[in-house]
Amino acid sequence: SELARLHNERREAEARQAAQVRQQAALEKNRKELATLAGKRARDPARAELWCRSSNPKLGGQRPFDYCVDDRALRTCIDIMPSSL
Repeated sequence: SELARLHNERREAEARQAAQVRQQAALEKNRKELATLAGKRARDPARAELWCRSSNPKLGGQRPFDYCVDDRALRTCIDIMPSSL
C-alpha cells in the first residue's frame, strides 16, 4: 500500500507540473497577443508596453499582463483596451 501511495503521489505531482506548464504557455501566448494588439493601437511601443504593465481599475487593479491568464480574461483585456493608446 505504501508503494501504491508513493506512485499516486508521483502521478499527481507530474499532473500538477504539466498543468502549470500548460497554464504558463497559455499565459505567454495571451501576453504576446495582447502586446501585439496594443502595439497596433499605440502611437509608439513604449505606450503599448506601459498600458500592458500598468494596473487597471477595470481589472480590479491588476495589470493586463497579469490578468490575461485564460482566453476569457484576454477577451476582457482586449475589450477594455482603448482604441488608440
